[in-house]
Amino acid sequence: PAASPTSQAPSEGGSISPAAATSTAAPTGLRVMATIALGAGPAKGAPVLAEAPDGSVFYATGPVVMVVDGNHPPGVAEHAGATVLGLGASSSTLFVVTLKGLTAYSRTSGNQSGHWALTGSPGTITSAGVTPGDDGTVWVWTDWATDQSGYEYANVYVVPAGAHAASMLSQNAEPGTLVTDGLNGYFLASGKNSQDTSQIGRAS
Repeated sequence: PAASPTSQAPSEGGSISPAAATSTAAPTGLRVMATIALGAGPAKGAPVLAEAPDGSVFYATGPVVMVVDGNHPPGVAEHAGATVLGLGASSSTLFVVTLKGLTAYSRTSGNQSGHWALTGSPGTITSAGVTPGDDGTVWVWTDWATDQSGYEYANVYVVPAGAHAASMLSQNAEPGTLVTDGLNGYFLASGKNSQDTSQIGRAS
């Protein structure tokens, strides 16, 4: 018997011919709630953005941090005073990385509530990310680029709740792989044998 469209083999080159393609319904319960214009994206590089636990989305346009709450148009959240390289947000605090370091702002008042230097980068920081934990600990990665590939190993820092300084955990992390389970930080790093291995950062 003839093969059904869903079991037909791909055509040469690995693609399925239009005649063999079948439509697939979108998963139930998923639909676009709103489309919100954010304006022009960054001139180069990846967008700098973060989502808070309550669903608010923060994104950077140069030194200005914008926020989208629900379906409302974007509004100004903070003026960082320097180009924003990384963002993170908890339910109460907005975290911003610039060349000056990591700065915390109250999401309620907008006032600065903390600042920590991020030292030890081999070059000028070009990208970063922030992952807040559930207990007030903040995990940060920073990267620097010296060529068109933009790829260098990243530094990973931790700022325990109430700490006055950031502690460096690694200088050979894979950029953009830092996550947290709420208590510990996890990231991929280069192993001694040029193999990627998982490393665990834990605040003491």
